[in-house]
Amino acid sequence: MQRLCFTMRVHPAHLATYERMHREAWPELLVELDRTGWRDYSLFLGGDGMLVGYLESADWPRSQSEMGDTAVSARWSLEMDRLVVPGTRMRWLELAEQTGGDEPLSADATRGVQFAPPGERLPAPPPAPASARIATFRDPDGTNVRYLELPPGIRLPEQHGFRRVFDLAAQLAAATSGKDTV
Repeated sequence: MQRLCFTMRVHPAHLATYERMHREAWPELLVELDRTGWRDYSLFLGGDGMLVGYLESADWPRSQSEMGDTAVSARWSLEMDRLVVPGTRMRWLELAEQTGGDEPLSADATRGVQFAPPGERLPAPPPAPASARIATFRDPDGTNVRYLELPPGIRLPEQHGFRRVFDLAAQLAAATSGKDTV
């Protein structure tokens, strides 16, 4: 399973709209993301508009290509383009190191990110057992992101600054049960 991470900037004036649209993601979009192999897909948003996306795929080139060929992806992209800072695009970071296995932890695991812009160091991760899944990503410009998936009961520090605004698995489960979720 390949672990992937991207960053992007949501325009600060559109943060609430971005969150709402992901809370109310179109059911056909969720189905296509799942069908095309996007796994453990989560989006984390900082108060300044920095967006961090994390996902896993067994065959990323195929998953990306198949999703890009769907009509719903094209419509969703048009909606999202108006919410990001003009001239920005997704920046894909390189996986630098990872711990833990390929299987995601249970749905009640704590998921989060730590972010460090160029010139800054990532904070230390919280103490975690061997079952934790942690992946560190780096961009050539010096941006660092750490994705953490921690067993229930282990919390991220409150000051980590990013909140999860989208979780594909939870959205799919809610769509089939009729419940609201993040």
